[in-house]
Amino acid sequence: MTSPQIKVLVVDDSEAIIRLLTTAFSSHSITCAGSGKEALRLLLKDDFAVILLDVRMPDMDGFHTAELIRLSERAKDIPLIFLTGYEVDYAQMRRAFQLGAVDFIQKPFDIEALKAKIEVFAQIYRKQLEMQKQAQQMSETNSSLTDTNRRLLKQHRELEEKIAKLEQESCGQFQNL
Repeated sequence: MTSPQIKVLVVDDSEAIIRLLTTAFSSHSITCAGSGKEALRLLLKDDFAVILLDVRMPDMDGFHTAELIRLSERAKDIPLIFLTGYEVDYAQMRRAFQLGAVDFIQKPFDIEALKAKIEVFAQIYRKQLEMQKQAQQMSETNSSLTDTNRRLLKQHRELEEKIAKLEQESCGQFQNL
């Protein structure tokens, strides 16, 4: 069985960062969004293992984007890694973690460390998919067993009725002797 292609959403208005991350994560399926609004549209259509989210963007900053992501039933549990090219502001960092961020990284960043983090989330995502598949299989097996039990119960009742009828008939024949 081949592993599913892991999808990573990169939300950044910097073409240079997008090129860097697309190249670095070539083993995964990278989808890029240049704005928060575009990211939200993409999240409505596809599932992602992790989101790399720039803090400062023109139309909607990363925090507002993250707030809206967390409101979405479909995307609320996707791990968020915030990226910033500005000096780390601890109030912003706290806010990121309050929004469910799993990391807050300052640019320029160590691409190998980021790759390792993404790979951890890719493994978690694969395990989640595997568990969902197993749960689906278990549900189908349970449904099949329930159907089999219903059929067997019906057959059991029919047999009991036949036995009761045969007992009545045999008792009637015994009394006639």
